[in-house]
Amino acid sequence: MGLLTKVLEENGQQAPESRLIWATGVSSVLSTYVVGIYSNKEFLGKSAGATISIAEEMAARDALRRLFETDEQRAPIPFDKLYKKGLLIDK
Repeated sequence: MGLLTKVLEENGQQAPESRLIWATGVSSVLSTYVVGIYSNKEFLGKSAGATISIAEEMAARDALRRLFETDEQRAPIPFDKLYKKGLLIDK
């Protein structure tokens, strides 16, 4: 959550706020919590976890993936190519 807070502050946005969206099995071994991350009432990311702290950490990671557009469905980054001044240059 600390890295997300730093990134948002550097971009002039409000600090992230975590909210419990959903919980089930709270009194059992198989509890699940879903936490959402918001900044200035804008949804940034969400994730589930066995504890609230795990769900919050995973939601912060989801928010960072969404902010940097590196979510799991994205095509791999072409590391075999060189980047210079924002232009893609083949080797």
